[in-house]
Amino acid sequence: MQEKISLFLPVPVTINQAYKNAGKKRTLTANTRRWKQEAMWALHNRGFAKQYAAEINRNKKIRDSCIARIGSALKVSIYELRKKFTQEYVINYRFWFGDDQLRDVANFEKVLTDFLCENGLLVDDQFICEMHMYRMGIDRINPRVEIEIISLDGVVHPG
Repeated sequence: MQEKISLFLPVPVTINQAYKNAGKKRTLTANTRRWKQEAMWALHNRGFAKQYAAEINRNKKIRDSCIARIGSALKVSIYELRKKFTQEYVINYRFWFGDDQLRDVANFEKVLTDFLCENGLLVDDQFICEMHMYRMGIDRINPRVEIEIISLDGVVHPG
């Protein structure tokens, strides 16, 4: 039996916009850092209505406090999910864009996969043995990427 989880995240920045050079180092751009905060929010608050997120995002002090609390709570819930996925994975990315601009969906993969690894949903991207990316269509109201992670061994691991 295969184990799987499904996630819905905002469409990320492309790999071309994700990093900037700072001397001899490569750092994240402000847009990438902002997307990561939005993705953390979406990951933790899948059940909350959009208007609550909009209200909190209007007030920077409340937003920063919520993000700090979400970060610590998220680590506990992700630890439970991570126990399930420690071998090989198949990942499906389904993109719903907010407009009809042509995009190379392959340019979104690295940012998304790194986010999944950084937040404990994947142990390491070296375990991805198959990946599919689909351009599903246009959703002007709710642009998103739907992510499906499937564990090929199907065994729930002790952690």
